[in-house]
Amino acid sequence: MMLMVPTVTIKVTDRINPGLAPAVVDNVPLGLGVMASFTSQAGDWLTRSAETVFVMPNALALSTNGMIYGARLMDKARTFELTNSVFRANIDEHLKQCTFYDVLLGFKSMNQLTKSNNLWEAIGPGSPARSQRWITSTGPDTTENSIIPCNEAYSRMNNQWKAEY
Repeated sequence: MMLMVPTVTIKVTDRINPGLAPAVVDNVPLGLGVMASFTSQAGDWLTRSAETVFVMPNALALSTNGMIYGARLMDKARTFELTNSVFRANIDEHLKQCTFYDVLLGFKSMNQLTKSNNLWEAIGPGSPARSQRWITSTGPDTTENSIIPCNEAYSRMNNQWKAEY
């Protein structure tokens, strides 16, 4: 009875949506209020400590995104895309004309590509016997096409990756 009859007033702050004003809840039983206060403060401290140790990006921190921060992190990781259209076209062409035929002719296995820790390394360098179309940017809105061997294309793209990062 001593934990249920006396009541307290609790202030609830939503850290996930800072736009919401803190809410005040009256007449909460003392036992429930003390237990809720202790567990929420301990959980908040543990979350903030874990975020400082694991150095998560601020936009994807658990304290600002709640329990679904992992799903948001996966969504962000899936939206990675190449913004340089010429580089992207060269990669697409390499996958179609070089990597596809390496797998088709048995020079590389799909298992090797899917289980690789470094997919780009597993794709290359490609065969000197096959070729692909290579696009070179010659100005702001102009390009030039040529045909080069797969291994040379891989080497060129390998050098361009650092600039794309």
